[in-house]
Amino acid sequence: MTTALARLLVICFFAAACSTGWSKRFGETKQSVKVFASGGVKVFPSSNSTDSGADAATSRRQLEVPERYSGASDEKDFFAELNQRQLFDADDFRFEFDEAEVESANGDLRPRIIDTDPVLAVLPSEGVAQNLVTLGPCAVNQPHVHPRGIQASFVLKGPIFFGFLEENGGRFISADIEENQSIVIPQGLIHFAQNRGCDTVQFLANFDNRDPGVLTIASNFFTLPIDTLRGTLEGLDDETISRVAQIAKNAANPSRDPACAHACGLA
Repeated sequence: MTTALARLLVICFFAAACSTGWSKRFGETKQSVKVFASGGVKVFPSSNSTDSGADAATSRRQLEVPERYSGASDEKDFFAELNQRQLFDADDFRFEFDEAEVESANGDLRPRIIDTDPVLAVLPSEGVAQNLVTLGPCAVNQPHVHPRGIQASFVLKGPIFFGFLEENGGRFISADIEENQSIVIPQGLIHFAQNRGCDTVQFLANFDNRDPGVLTIASNFFTLPIDTLRGTLEGLDDETISRVAQIAKNAANPSRDPACAHACGLA
């Protein structure tokens, strides 16, 4: 019993010593922040670090942050977010959805993410993003996934038909969402939004991640090697595959539903 107790005391002693040493080293380690369009604010050890991840990150395209915001993106000691917010005027926290990332005759998408909003890009804990999506008559926002974000969509002008597909063995879940209603899309699931009427509709997609990411299923599927596509789409010739691939490039397409097109005079 005495031997076991002695061993336990030795273990506790070394654990406490290691913990104290780590806390001291962590407290002394200088942190710096860098802003990247592909990842927002990243916190890296100072220049004496051997972390190759920082070097790899520097090769990515840097977000162009206005000059007066540069104090939060320079390689400086990390400082409290309360102080970082002082770099922004009150008006900077308001966002105008005035630039469309995707725009066509069938609709448009206007994002508020780290690529478009310096507040989200520079402040480290602003973990939200938004998309303002407009769909014309009979248009569908193509099936896609957000690999890093849960989506809560609030309908401003409706109704809008939403659907999402669970993983293999799961269900297809859909609903017509009216104005002032919302729907939650779980992270990483294939989903779409469709206007099955003749009036323009609009919804605001809110995310729990400032960089939710997006992967459009059809347009990316057709970038796979042609021999892979042949094996997957058995029976379709290369010409047909290429033609479908061109159609899939757009973010918002007409739904091709004859009934909707006829009712709205689009046929």
